[in-house]
Amino acid sequence: MTVLVIYNIKETRKKRIVRKMLLNYGEPLKPSVFKCSLNLRYYKQLKTALTYAANNIGKEEFITIFTLCKNCRKNIVSLGKPLNTEEPLYFLA
Repeated sequence: MTVLVIYNIKETRKKRIVRKMLLNYGEPLKPSVFKCSLNLRYYKQLKTALTYAANNIGKEEFITIFTLCKNCRKNIVSLGKPLNTEEPLYFLA
């Protein structure tokens, strides 16, 4: 499953914690946007960890998780550098 995670956190320490966590699950597309290719087990782990992190952020800050289905991935249009939308051959822990 492909997951996009977008976050806006002002405090540098909290932002760094979320970024380090996301680097274990996916690749950054922009400084606050990550694309993760996960199986269900790792998706649940990531969601739990991000939920815990979101409990410690301010009212104006957010973490949003977008799950893309197979049909959605087929409709992605990437201009310029091609975006890999295929399922990975392996999953990282």
